[in-house]
Amino acid sequence: MCRQEAAGGEFFTGSKPMYPDILIFKNLSGIVGGSMDGVPTNLLDNYPKLKAFHDRVAQLPPIAKYYEKVTEGPRLAYKPFA
Repeated sequence: MCRQEAAGGEFFTGSKPMYPDILIFKNLSGIVGGSMDGVPTNLLDNYPKLKAFHDRVAQLPPIAKYYEKVTEGPRLAYKPFA
């Protein structure tokens, strides 16, 4: 059982997102944003549960709205992965 399942929801903190979930999302996005030498932008492809978590947070209405107009650069990593 992973930590998310133990918390009883789709997020690390349970069934609704909380501040720690946003911090994890921010860090994951920064890592795969293409600005770190030697870190591939598709790094999360090998970690489907982390990738799914990232997408769930990225699809939260306030986050999706904030990044909806981003079309290039490292901030693309804050959008859901296609």
